[in-house]
Amino acid sequence: MLLAGLPVGPEEGIEFERSLEIQEAVLSFARAAFSRGHPVVVPADGFAAPLLAAVAAEYRAPARSEDTRRTPPQLAIGMFGGAAEERAGWPGRAVPAGVLQERFDSFPDFLGSAEPRKAIVVGGGGVGESEEERVRRFEQVGAWGVEMQVVGPTLTDFARGQGWYALDATRELLAEIEWPERGGDRREDGSPLGAEGLVPYAYLMQRMLETDDEEGVAMVAGGHLRER
Repeated sequence: MLLAGLPVGPEEGIEFERSLEIQEAVLSFARAAFSRGHPVVVPADGFAAPLLAAVAAEYRAPARSEDTRRTPPQLAIGMFGGAAEERAGWPGRAVPAGVLQERFDSFPDFLGSAEPRKAIVVGGGGVGESEEERVRRFEQVGAWGVEMQVVGPTLTDFARGQGWYALDATRELLAEIEWPERGGDRREDGSPLGAEGLVPYAYLMQRMLETDDEEGVAMVAGGHLRER
């Protein structure tokens, strides 16, 4: 399960460069997951879900006319609550082939059906969500016993303030290539970080999937949401 957010409010203090970084992390994860054939589940929103759906379509094998087997979806999108999704504009989007979209009564209901083995956190915000909604969603994931791995360099100030950086799963992987720890958005002298401060998300996401477990599965929903 991917929990990703791109905050848009000025209170978040998100710089343009950081918003691009969050998008790059989501796209890099999508390419790494779908190229390996790993199914992904994500809550419906106007940011992560459309990006994942677009990338999933690129990696879907063309259907053969003589093949009668049911092909599991690569991406399952859970819709619930209504208000946040309507603000994000998701209901009006076309759903590509290979993407399953289902509506649920609540986020816990979605969790129970998807049964994700792991949740990856990128950004820490959520378009159309209040701070209280974000905190409650993280608590609900934890209550279901789902392991959460945080992509620390992408976290917003709000997410860091919640202590989610303690779940960062990237430091050891970046240390493998002796990548300098970011330590903030600017150098000690206050100047913006240059190219040397950018995180190699394409490499990072591939390594996260490689090292996950014996199956190499970072996020799984059993191939599809269970029949309800």
